[in-house]
Amino acid sequence: MPLSDQEIKHLLEKAESCIDSRDFNQALRHYNQLIESTTPHPYYFKYYFKRRGFCYRMIKDMDRAIEDFNRALKLDSDDGVTYWERGACYNDKAFLKGIGKNERKENLEKALRDYKSSIERTPTSQEPWLAIIDIDLWLFKFDDAISHYGVCKPYIQSREYQVIRSWYGCLALTLAGEPLEEEDEKPLNDQTIRLKWYHWAVFAMDIFFTELGQTGFDKQKLQKAKEVHQEFIDHFDDQPFDPTV
Repeated sequence: MPLSDQEIKHLLEKAESCIDSRDFNQALRHYNQLIESTTPHPYYFKYYFKRRGFCYRMIKDMDRAIEDFNRALKLDSDDGVTYWERGACYNDKAFLKGIGKNERKENLEKALRDYKSSIERTPTSQEPWLAIIDIDLWLFKFDDAISHYGVCKPYIQSREYQVIRSWYGCLALTLAGEPLEEEDEKPLNDQTIRLKWYHWAVFAMDIFFTELGQTGFDKQKLQKAKEVHQEFIDHFDDQPFDPTV
């Protein structure tokens, strides 16, 4: 028997309350009920799939998360945010325990395609721009990272994201052997801007430096990049978390 409008509203409120309290498994049960017991509607089901996909991502069930974002995109292929969310799943999946280098590269390339699809539809969105630069670095495409660093400048408005952009840009320029200008370093040097440990790349960067060193990369450039990274780390008051746990 289909749910009434009031029952749907109640379930949605319960699901979102569970997400707010980070009880993602209970939120999943509510969204499962909504999907199984309501009449399919493109607008509402896109939302249900996106929120359920988010919950799957939070419990690190990336394959199911990706499936739900696929379903959402079938209902609306022009939603730039959904491409970003699916890209984030591929991005996270690349660093789960047990993922080898080749599989990581495949997932990062899929994430990069999704982030670029997101930008095509929502060019002013900050998160996918920063994520694109991050993946450029991971794929050792430093010139691409520098290019995207320059292009995205008008869209990075928040002070916190300006620090992250500065960090990525200075890393790319340093690793490419290019000089750092005052404008490049200005947000990174501004330690009055404090950040929280929400950015998974902080943890992943340790892996990045190790693997870059294993390629025989120039030691002086690598050391300078680590110094840039330390300046970024100094913007945080808390300790980093391990996103692979």
